[in-house]
Amino acid sequence: CWAVDGEVVLVSSNMAGAAGAVNTALVFRSFGRPHVLVLASEAAVCDALDALAGPHTAQRGGDLRLGCVWTSVLARAGASGHGQTFRSAMFYVRKHYLGRLARDAGVHVLQVDTDVVWF
Repeated sequence: CWAVDGEVVLVSSNMAGAAGAVNTALVFRSFGRPHVLVLASEAAVCDALDALAGPHTAQRGGDLRLGCVWTSVLARAGASGHGQTFRSAMFYVRKHYLGRLARDAGVHVLQVDTDVVWF
């Protein structure tokens, strides 16, 4: 399950940020919060995350619970890869799903960026 005790850490990523997303998930695991949901820019990012997370994932005997979903909104908006259009669209998508999780599903969401240092 991607939400435990009604809480989840939400990380967004594109292909370029996949390694950072896995690293962020591993940091939260070290804090006792192994349940992370990644909002990816496309399905291929979820495949890359699975390969990068490897032995850390619960499916492979580890304790990292890395869920991954992707959105088709970015492709429909013509926002792929990098650039201002992508960043703006991803910002909107991230906030939209954060709101839906909190409001509609009653989940407490901590949305983090992969370029933030947690200590």
